[in-house]
Amino acid sequence: MLAAACAVILGTGMAGPGPFAAVAQSPQTLSEAAYEALLAEAKAHENPVAYDAALTSILNRSDLSDYQRGKTLFERATRRWKDGMDKLGALDDFEAILAIDANHPFANNAKIEKGWAEDEIIWIEQQHEDLQTIAEWFDGVFSLGRHDEAVARYRKSGISPTPLQVQTMMAFGYICEDRPDAPKLHQFGPERPDLANLHWCGPAAAMPGPDKAPRLLTASAPATGSPAPGDGKNAAARKDEAQPAIAVAGP
Repeated sequence: MLAAACAVILGTGMAGPGPFAAVAQSPQTLSEAAYEALLAEAKAHENPVAYDAALTSILNRSDLSDYQRGKTLFERATRRWKDGMDKLGALDDFEAILAIDANHPFANNAKIEKGWAEDEIIWIEQQHEDLQTIAEWFDGVFSLGRHDEAVARYRKSGISPTPLQVQTMMAFGYICEDRPDAPKLHQFGPERPDLANLHWCGPAAAMPGPDKAPRLLTASAPATGSPAPGDGKNAAARKDEAQPAIAVAGP
């Protein structure tokens, strides 16, 4: 059902700027051909950090039309939300689209997806009230966009990340290969061959505060059985895995 709904949304509002661009575009605005070339270049990045940075670079331009800015914000918001790497940042982007113009071609889509993102954020933050493994806590906090906070606590715990979390942190530059001068990723428990040559990048830092503050949202939270971010499992199923359950207190 969700996939079908997403398909409907992605199939609307994508036909082009239409009459909106004629009003919102000035002679100093970036041409559509040049804009689409920049967008295609950004989309070519497979690394989520590079992709996000490329879209941010486009948004930093001063010659975008309102249509181009809204479209770029929608691209970045959708990727941040659906990839589960920065849901709070996605929420900000959806709100920025709505602030451009209520009649923007992407405004309706942004409003719908903003509601879905809010529900997910509420559900994630509610899970923090329960006993969680460090892996569960990391998945939720990292997906909100509070990356430094999530990585610092994982590193301080000494517990090895899951293989999927290792891939994620490598993509974001938190884990390096073959850095014997840096702290080893694996510290406790049975040896894991997949972690043999992996190290934490950079010196250990003091536990930072949230790099994105929790949002006090009022929408209804999803059902308790909603899938947790990252691996598609619900919280009850993942509590049976090998990671020891610990109470994760605030910094």
